[in-house]
Amino acid sequence: MKPRINYRYNIPFKDVCCFKFQRYGVDETCYEGRIEPRLPHIIEVLKQNPNSRQAVIVTNNNENNACLVSLQFQVIRKKLLVSANFRSQCKVNGRPVDTIMLQWIANVVRIKLGLKKFKISVIVGNYHVNKELIEINRKDAEVQKNLQWLKSKTH
Repeated sequence: MKPRINYRYNIPFKDVCCFKFQRYGVDETCYEGRIEPRLPHIIEVLKQNPNSRQAVIVTNNNENNACLVSLQFQVIRKKLLVSANFRSQCKVNGRPVDTIMLQWIANVVRIKLGLKKFKISVIVGNYHVNKELIEINRKDAEVQKNLQWLKSKTH
């Protein structure tokens, strides 16, 4: 697959109850300490001003350039809008994991704000297939176990 540059898509509403930050063949573990602790602050900002432009989480730092660069949250017409910006996303493991992770994050915020729906818009700088990583992941028992858990939650 030739990489798609500046690719955009939307993630549909789904009430996802749980998500584990684990290795799914991409490094989701780096997000746990960068996103989860910030959610209470995001919720407070949105309670005070639902269409604030200050409800933003930046995930990159000097130690690890995460694929997910930032999340922005706003409430418009009683609906949570989430914008997710990725520098890179792998079609095979990245997008499925990112989808359930973003749905879970949106649900955490949505429920705390007492909202019924959310909309997630995703912008990806480089959408691709990483064949080398896919082959490595096929041989990794931990990744395969985690992917099975993920599949059980998405069906």
